[in-house]
Amino acid sequence: MHVIIHDEPMTSGAWGPVETADHFAQMVGPLSMLVMPGNPEEPVRIGFRVEEKHCNKLGGCHGGMLGTVLDLALGYVANFARQEEGTPTISLSVDFLRPAPAGTWIESRCRLIETTRRMIFVDGLLICRQGTVARGNAIYRRPSRNG
Repeated sequence: MHVIIHDEPMTSGAWGPVETADHFAQMVGPLSMLVMPGNPEEPVRIGFRVEEKHCNKLGGCHGGMLGTVLDLALGYVANFARQEEGTPTISLSVDFLRPAPAGTWIESRCRLIETTRRMIFVDGLLICRQGTVARGNAIYRRPSRNG
């Protein structure tokens, strides 16, 4: 298996740890976040370095990890863009395009597509220096204002 030792983020800026109360997100990390003020279509990016614990038996980042990170990244864009808190995933579709071995830095490129009274539609990519690792889209439910 080829290991990339020093693959750095492709987007420069102040990447910091994802601070979340989501225990599952904490368990699969470490994950990083880059907040991009003034960019309403893509207010945040999520990134991580593939570790051995994230890899499948073929040596690439496991699809479950990629799906998890994509769901988190798309969800953060939905939450930030509409100033929501806690938008449950209604539907998530993920396509895997290329393997990413341990050491690879992967970051999101997600955008808000549309919002309705009850739903938020987003799509996005997970990319590395070699190209697109995964693409996906999701629908999130907007929380009810009256409980």
